[in-house]
Amino acid sequence: MMIGLKVEEFFRRLSAPPTALTSHGVAPAAAFRARLERLIQHRRSNASVRSNTSGNQVNLLAQCAMPNWKRAVDILGSVLGLVILSPLFLIVSILIKTVSKGPLFFRQERVGYGGRVFHLWKFRTYEVDADTAQHRDYLSSLINASQQQADTPQPPMTKLDHVPGIIPLGKLLRKTCIDELPQLINVLLGQMSLVGPRPPIAYEVEQYADWHRGRLDAVPGMTGLWQVSGKNRLTFNEMVRLDIQYSRRKSFCLDTRILLKTPIAITSQIIDTLAKRMPETAEPLEFPATVKKALAAVAGFFESIRGIVKQ
Repeated sequence: MMIGLKVEEFFRRLSAPPTALTSHGVAPAAAFRARLERLIQHRRSNASVRSNTSGNQVNLLAQCAMPNWKRAVDILGSVLGLVILSPLFLIVSILIKTVSKGPLFFRQERVGYGGRVFHLWKFRTYEVDADTAQHRDYLSSLINASQQQADTPQPPMTKLDHVPGIIPLGKLLRKTCIDELPQLINVLLGQMSLVGPRPPIAYEVEQYADWHRGRLDAVPGMTGLWQVSGKNRLTFNEMVRLDIQYSRRKSFCLDTRILLKTPIAITSQIIDTLAKRMPETAEPLEFPATVKKALAAVAGFFESIRGIVKQ
């Protein structure tokens, strides 16, 4: 009985806002994980909690990262998303195959919960042999700036769009976050969640300060607290603080609010981008020949479907 009360007290504290703050605004991630490990060891040494079906011990660490309600929402949401968005998947697939040679999807190793590596799926928006050095250098500059003195100005985490190798329509797919939709597969497989911190790349994690690794205390997600709280207007440290805050306060209500705010955040991001480029595009837009060809292919496809339905 006493052990059960301690476990309940731990999860209650886990969902509460952090009280012990460092100069970075959050409690050290190492100390947080150490408290969790101590509780698990205490639980295992004092009681053998077994499942009714398999007889295995309950994995408290997994329950902390992915509660049952969250996994249920992920399965339902990813299945519905894949079914409802299948026509959009088809359109994007035709467009990518028309404007660029190469695979439809882009697989990249990302670091997930607890440092576990998995393959993240995206629609390909770059040429197959595109150089990633610029992106690596950009992330390094952001992380290095985040580790300077507190009064040193830090740059916001804007997306890199003016890089060599991006395919036609690639910027549009990235700005609207359509390129991220295949990650519903990762959600269905349990590698990601609908809501959580964005999964970092391995060379990004190598440069983290100790407290930055607190981002890995939650299962990564397609959207999160950072995305709906300013995203590209925020600095790297602000993103990390929001991710750690989410990992300690996640709840069904918080996930619901984030999911509802995500379309608004994406729309706001698109409007901001258009507003910045408006003076540069005062004349009517002229699409490249490859884009026109892709749009014509999509129109022809749906025209053929229409003819089949009429018959």
